[in-house]
Amino acid sequence: MSKWEKVKLGEICDLDNGYAFKSSDYISNSNTINCRMSNIRPNATFDALYNAKYLPDNYSVKYSNYLLRDGDVIIAMTDMANDPKILGVPTVVETQGYNMLLNQRVGRLRFLKEVDGAYLKYALCQPQARSHFKRFAGGGLQINVGKKEILSVEIPLPPVETQKQIAKTLDTAAELLALRKQQLAELDNLIKSQFIEMFGDPVTNSLGWDTDLLEKYANVLTGHPFDSSKYSENGIKICGGLIIMPDRIAWEDAKYWSSSLGLEKYLLEENDIVLAMDRPWISSGFKIGQISRYDLPTLLIQRTARIRAKNMNQSFMNWMISSQRFLMHCNITETTVPHISIKDIKSFEILVPPLELQNQFAEIVTKINEQKALVKKAIYETQYLFDSLMSEYCE
Repeated sequence: MSKWEKVKLGEICDLDNGYAFKSSDYISNSNTINCRMSNIRPNATFDALYNAKYLPDNYSVKYSNYLLRDGDVIIAMTDMANDPKILGVPTVVETQGYNMLLNQRVGRLRFLKEVDGAYLKYALCQPQARSHFKRFAGGGLQINVGKKEILSVEIPLPPVETQKQIAKTLDTAAELLALRKQQLAELDNLIKSQFIEMFGDPVTNSLGWDTDLLEKYANVLTGHPFDSSKYSENGIKICGGLIIMPDRIAWEDAKYWSSSLGLEKYLLEENDIVLAMDRPWISSGFKIGQISRYDLPTLLIQRTARIRAKNMNQSFMNWMISSQRFLMHCNITETTVPHISIKDIKSFEILVPPLELQNQFAEIVTKINEQKALVKKAIYETQYLFDSLMSEYCE
């Protein structure tokens, strides 16, 4: 239970909607930017220049009622129904010297009482608030949450000075977490640069390696059609596309099957590549994971592919499957649920450099992954600290 009184957001804020600027209003460059939902990042940070859409500078006068200022708190009111990431996500505006004009379906919270904007952002990031927004969201392919529903959410409200102290503490923890994640990204980039240095650009095959069909160098299998009504509370984890994220496999959301009896062919092995055949992550490629010994035993479910190398280094193959070359090869079917086929996977023209060179690359990856494991541990500990502080201060 919160140590502070809870209030409805509408008791301390009102909400202003943005203006429906037209795409025909956009120009190539200016000092005025249309602040859209994409400027609100899923981690509740603000990116003024993310996919920036520029407007004529005189719009900052013409539409001055929609002009944002540093410190304004805005909130996303629309998201995609099948994969919501920013619905109800708040952030604090940092204009970086630009004129930022509020777009439609982005709400600006206007304070009716003295409130610290940074604290309000953190309070609205709590799981209870996010669940509230999703519960009341409606629509079709896009879901929307309205002004009434946003202002009806309840948050704890400590004294303003306490709000500022809480926000400062959480800002420090968030900055440390961001630093750890940046370290992890740099290690990933180190592997990518090492790959390019050793094998060239995989898209153009700039070093002229031999190529061949992936099916000659890998066993490719799709999973078993498990009956969801017969899932078990414990037993053997099931790995499938729904728990394969862009950066990890969400084992905490895995379903269970009581036994592997009769399903031995679907048991995964250490270092197997698993690939979601439905709902590719369009912006960065397919949702791909790699099985570790800690994940076992695990069974593979339908609409998920298992790729197991033969006569090729598994680590090298993993990077080839994660490359733009693979994304460009696969034919994403334009249906309600985009997907790829087993035929697409097997017919991929994979680079075939000497096995010795592949093994050298794998050794480098192993060493970098050891460093990544330490950073991931630090990220977990920092995230736990941040979540604990959020729970203590903002629930």
